[in-house]
Amino acid sequence: MLYLTYILLALSAGTEVEKIIPDFVVYKVMPQVGYIRDHCIVCVVEIKRSHMTEGKARQRMTEYLIHTAQHPSRDENLRAYLVMADRVVPYRLEVEEGNWVVRQGGAFNMFAAGDQFTRGLGRIAIRYWN
Repeated sequence: MLYLTYILLALSAGTEVEKIIPDFVVYKVMPQVGYIRDHCIVCVVEIKRSHMTEGKARQRMTEYLIHTAQHPSRDENLRAYLVMADRVVPYRLEVEEGNWVVRQGGAFNMFAAGDQFTRGLGRIAIRYWN
């Protein structure tokens, strides 16, 4: 079963305190021996306000993914989505020659025909279906 976790951030007068925590982390609970459960991160979604500059939002998403790379249990090719108003920028975290590489796809309108955002999330759900 996939779970969507909303991580509450420390707030100060309605703004985030400097934290390296994305808005949403989608993870798969993997049963282990006994009562232990492994939580495998399969997707990250970050939603940015429209007044934030695109460059700063993209830089922040890269920081989130590099930070997430340190998690002991995550998808080998972690997918992420940066949502800015009606635009979505897809990301992928990969290992290349022993180093973490953040790959950024082209931005698209989430309301355009074909809805790449829903299809991308659907592919993740299918991959981790029980």
